[in-house]
Formats: sequence, C-alpha cells, structure tokens
Amino acid sequence: MPILPRLQEFLDRNGVRYTHTVHPLAYSARAVAQAEHLLPHEVAKVVVVVADGEYRMAVLPANRLIDFPEVRAMLEREVSHG
Repeated sequence: MPILPRLQEFLDRNGVRYTHTVHPLAYSARAVAQAEHLLPHEVAKVVVVVADGEYRMAVLPANRLIDFPEVRAMLEREVSHG
C-alpha cells in the first residue's frame, strides 16, 4: 500500500486533524510552507533518525531543527541522522 493512504489511515484512526494539498516541487519544509502560503511553524516536517540501528521518525515544525541530545534522552538510545 502506498504511504499516503497508510498515513491518512493512521491519522484518521488517531483523531489527528490534517489537510492534504499538492504543491510545486520543494526541497525543504520552509519552501513547502512558502508554496502553501503558510508560516513555517504551521508546517510539519519529518526527520529520520537511526536509534541503535533502527529507523525512527521525528515530526517537528518546519522552522525548528532537531535537537539530537533531546531525542537521545527521550529514546534513551544513541541516535544519529538517518
């Protein structure tokens, strides 16, 4: 199953409000926000990290950078960028 329907099903099942739009090609979450005429803090981005050899996803606002020490503390594992 393609990722979009799986993601929408997960969000729906968990009562998460969201909108799905199509925009021009963009290479950063900030560029997506600009294309959508939104402020960067209103757009979520996913950062893939590797925690003890397992892939994990962190979701954060487009205007934020991932805080690896905080992620390490939350997961109680060694973490690197995926």
